[in-house]
Amino acid sequence: MNSRASLARILIVDDDPEVNDLLRRILINMGYRYIETAACGKEAIKKAEKEAPDLILLDLRLPDIDGGRVFRRIKELHKDTPVIVITGYPESGVAHRMTEEGIADFITKPFDLIYFKNVVSNIISQHIWKQFEEARRKLQRLSKEEI
Repeated sequence: MNSRASLARILIVDDDPEVNDLLRRILINMGYRYIETAACGKEAIKKAEKEAPDLILLDLRLPDIDGGRVFRRIKELHKDTPVIVITGYPESGVAHRMTEEGIADFITKPFDLIYFKNVVSNIISQHIWKQFEEARRKLQRLSKEEI
């Protein structure tokens, strides 16, 4: 993992404290350092409003707001933030609909650890690369404007 990836901000949204803790420990073991958790949809939205995460791990069944609504609200705030849905209730219609709406991936609990780690690493790397490319294009535009 490169040093920029280790600085990625990750938000875990699950109402089960044990799942939040497990995912947090896995991510720390992978080298990520900036990890926040939220136990409900309102808390997740509030944290996303403060600062755009580089990745969100989102459960669909939350006690206050449906995970799909949380996803759509976060996408309104930060359209480029990737979201991985992690759920113990894999309703195929929900997965298909959310895939069309732009989730980065859909993982069913219990999940394969190696698959989970690969998905997270790949999605964060892609997100960081997109940010780098956007910054590079902005710099090119600015330098052309100065000429």
